[in-house]
Amino acid sequence: MRRRSMNWSALAVRLGCLLVVAVAVVAAVVGTDSWLRQRSADAAPLAVVQSDGVSVTARTADWLDMQHDDGGALGGYQMPAQMMPGAPLGDDMRLGVPINLVNRSGEDRQFAAAKDFTLGGGKDDKAVPVKTATFDAVSRLGAGTAVDGVLYFDLPMPEAGDPPLYLNWTGGDGSRQRLAVRLAADPHGS
Repeated sequence: MRRRSMNWSALAVRLGCLLVVAVAVVAAVVGTDSWLRQRSADAAPLAVVQSDGVSVTARTADWLDMQHDDGGALGGYQMPAQMMPGAPLGDDMRLGVPINLVNRSGEDRQFAAAKDFTLGGGKDDKAVPVKTATFDAVSRLGAGTAVDGVLYFDLPMPEAGDPPLYLNWTGGDGSRQRLAVRLAADPHGS
């Protein structure tokens, strides 16, 4: 009876291939998990977001009435920006998004409404900057304090079937989060 000698080099190649496949499977699982987490964060804005001890909640947003009252003769119309400096340009309308910032940390926190927030979503899903805010002059939130304010954005009114709007917030630690925006009424009345 002959005994076969073991081919160590073939065994080493097989074990090496098995190790490469195992590492590839682990990398695929980790990468898929990371991708799914990022995608779910992008797809599902939250009702409340937190960063660096500060929480932000968005209240119900509404479109500002920019109609000029002409005494009923023409049924009202939007004043052109040339006649009303600061008014939205072209077909844009002004959306007011009330927010509440609460500093739950034990230290003061700095913030800048115009820099920290943008509006996203809608048909184009482009970042719309803050046009103005009711608390532009406030840049510090004391420990254990809160502030209510309204962020205003100029954008075309969404059409029926457009994706929902959301706030992008860059927190004090640099993290970017999405905050759900609920509209008071369907702008199309349906």
